[in-house]
Amino acid sequence: MKFKLAMVAAASLMLLTACNNSPQSKDTSSKSSSRVTKVQARKYWTTSRSEKLADYMTALGKAQDTAYVSYTKKSTVTYDKVEYPQALENHDTTVDGNKRTFRWSTAGNGSAYYNVVAVYTDVKVAPQGNLYVFAFHKGKPVVLTPKTGGDTGKEIPLDIVKDDPIATAFTAIAKGKKAPAVPTASTSSSKSSAATSSSSTPAASSSAASSSAAASSAPAQSSSAAAASSTQQPVIANAQRAVELFAHAMAVMPGTLKATPVAGGWKVEPTVNPAPGFSGVVHPDGSITWQDGTTSSFAEVSKPDAAGEFH
Repeated sequence: MKFKLAMVAAASLMLLTACNNSPQSKDTSSKSSSRVTKVQARKYWTTSRSEKLADYMTALGKAQDTAYVSYTKKSTVTYDKVEYPQALENHDTTVDGNKRTFRWSTAGNGSAYYNVVAVYTDVKVAPQGNLYVFAFHKGKPVVLTPKTGGDTGKEIPLDIVKDDPIATAFTAIAKGKKAPAVPTASTSSSKSSAATSSSSTPAASSSAASSSAAASSAPAQSSSAAAASSTQQPVIANAQRAVELFAHAMAVMPGTLKATPVAGGWKVEPTVNPAPGFSGVVHPDGSITWQDGTTSSFAEVSKPDAAGEFH
């Protein structure tokens, strides 16, 4: 009897050992690697979504009186002495100061930190224009833009575009949704225009008087502002003009500034080492909203200085 019990125990032990050595014990690691492969293989970007982005960037260009063109590894563009998009792979590229890997991917998947699906820029139309890199990080859409003047020849610094209509549109398109409407010039200036047209108070009269005094000292500037006001045409129609006006107002060189499209105009700031308070949003009507929240009219920021009038 003891002998039979010993035989049963030995058989059970052998069966347990066989189970542990079976292929099922390797399923966990194989399933884990399979999941990683599936994540990398999943398509986040399609031809139809690419077409939607192209339509949005075309509309945005028209609204800003410029033209955004798409570039790929087969059709490259030089921006700030860097050739995009392949330079992202060939150089040390940083995002917010951290070194990241970039790879071109038509589907938005891959093993790189950022998998690039599109590059758009209006640099062919506006030398002081913008460049946007559309990519996916772990399946999430991200828009990046170069720090103008920050390239050292070996390193390309980029910033993530946040709280911007372009980033919002790309996220919507990446999710298969319709892109929001492109911001128009009238959106930002409608309130101020309505307030001006409906006002008939003494304050408004004194403002008109001061405007006419300015006209006597700077006739060219006043006539252009009056013409823009009477026809309701934007004084500032693109990023380059926004940079030029901001540079005139601050008495700095335009080449030291960059403009980024935002709701209601263009945010202008230094290309390197931004100083506190040294930035503002230039609106299509020529007014500038400074970083502290105050707004100066076009008549104020375009006054003649030592370098002459703003034209």
